[in-house]
Amino acid sequence: MMIKTLQTILHNSTLGLSIMCCLYSNAGQAADCENGEAVARMVSVQGTVTRNQHPAALDDLICAGDVLRVGPFSRAALSMLATETIVRIDQESVLRLPPPTRREQSLLDLLKGALYLFSREPPALDIHTPFVNAAVEGTEFLVRA
Repeated sequence: MMIKTLQTILHNSTLGLSIMCCLYSNAGQAADCENGEAVARMVSVQGTVTRNQHPAALDDLICAGDVLRVGPFSRAALSMLATETIVRIDQESVLRLPPPTRREQSLLDLLKGALYLFSREPPALDIHTPFVNAAVEGTEFLVRA
């Protein structure tokens, strides 16, 4: 009887701890942009993709100031919330998303790697790299840093 009671207590404790961990991790995801503005949403994650040194997941909101790192043999895609522009991020790329200067404009800092951007309408988009800054007015283009 004593062993059965001990097993029940351990099972309930483990179950409760598991539920608390799941709730805590989901609460962190939901509150990610509480102190900052959401500027994009992850629409594709393949391989190793991190956001502020934590694994990125499909449908994550990307906040102003976040840094995305795409590992070797990996890729990711974002949908910019202000312009609905699709940003595909190549392997071994590092991208920072600073706060936009205007509501209808998106801003990207490509620190390393390559981006491919596609939009049905010319977006108001500024891209900064270590070598050059660009204001984009086309609908489809590639940027490599």
